[in-house]
Amino acid sequence: MRFTLFAAIAHAGSTVLIGLLVAGLGKYLSESIEWFTHIIPAALMVGLGIWFIYRHYTHHHFHMEAEVKEKNILWPVLLAMFLSPCLEIEGFYLTLGTAGWDWVLLLSVLYFILTVMSMYLWVLITFSGAAKINSHAWEHNAGIITGVILILSGVIMYFS
Repeated sequence: MRFTLFAAIAHAGSTVLIGLLVAGLGKYLSESIEWFTHIIPAALMVGLGIWFIYRHYTHHHFHMEAEVKEKNILWPVLLAMFLSPCLEIEGFYLTLGTAGWDWVLLLSVLYFILTVMSMYLWVLITFSGAAKINSHAWEHNAGIITGVILILSGVIMYFS
């Protein structure tokens, strides 16, 4: 479980770091390009949603058959989690960058806490017997679910 905690911190940490940079860019661009805050973040969300749906249909995954020892995979997984930030949230950073750093900080804290807690809890639940659930079906449809949510978020963002 400690391994999961470290992986979650690496993933959430890199997302927040990139988010802070994106929020700064959003703040800068909103000051110089007035229409930016209305159109670009919404278009980014819709574009990411379309990309996730596209990737769902072109994605090929594998299953590891061999048992892997935790010590052999710890550092590569931590590095992979750090280098794979959650791009879905960056559109919100871009938008909130224009609203002020208080909102960016709130998003960062909430995202970090919820991500670490949810990753930890899902692994805990899985180890506790939820492995009987057909997680393959959930994983297989995750791209469509994420894509649709991103597209809806972008459309709502544009019209609000």
